[in-house]
Amino acid sequence: MADGKIALIFTPLIVSFLASRFFGKVDSKDYVKASFQPPGYVFMFVWTALYIMFGFLLYRAVEIEDYLILGLVTGTLFLTYLWIYTFNSLKNYSLSTFVIFLTLLIALELLVALLYRGWEEAYLYTYTPFVAWIIFALLLSSFTKPKKYTNIK
Repeated sequence: MADGKIALIFTPLIVSFLASRFFGKVDSKDYVKASFQPPGYVFMFVWTALYIMFGFLLYRAVEIEDYLILGLVTGTLFLTYLWIYTFNSLKNYSLSTFVIFLTLLIALELLVALLYRGWEEAYLYTYTPFVAWIIFALLLSSFTKPKKYTNIK
């Protein structure tokens, strides 16, 4: 792991940080939260862990030259960054929900590809929480409504 590819482990986290800086952070004063939404700090810890997990997938895919996995990981990451844009900059919550749905579809394809391409079980067990988190995010997003269309202040 001493070569330059080790930077891949932290790349998804760094890009997420930059996307949040460029497109803005989630501001709950703009929308009505779902009743089951956890506190904001939970998202920071969960996404940090998930992006580092993606970094290990990127590193391993490059190391063993598995370009299908590399493409699926990159596509999944792109959609998570696209969500940051559609939710924070555009404030288009319907489009954001659709982006999360697409993320879930590619995430499931990635899970199946990891399984059938012979990746070690450790990667499967590490990646599975992402799929669960995206399902939870899809539920949260489907309950999110802009405040301007409600009577809630």
